Amino acid sequence: MHGDTLYSIGELARRTGLTVETVRLRSDRGIVSPAERTPAGHRRYVPAPPDAPTEEQD
Repeated sequence: MHGDTLYSIGELARRTGLTVETVRLRSDRGIVSPAERTPAGHRRYVPAPPDAPTEEQD
């Protein structure tokens, strides 16, 4: 497991200004990858870097 805080897809979306659907689409296309998955299969992401694309930059 990562020493960093891991965010749910919803928390990552809120922090980046993206929708959950956009984060999921980018994850499915390999643009952003979850750091890990929980035993239930939920995606967990590291915090977005400051230069990560946001909705306005799409």
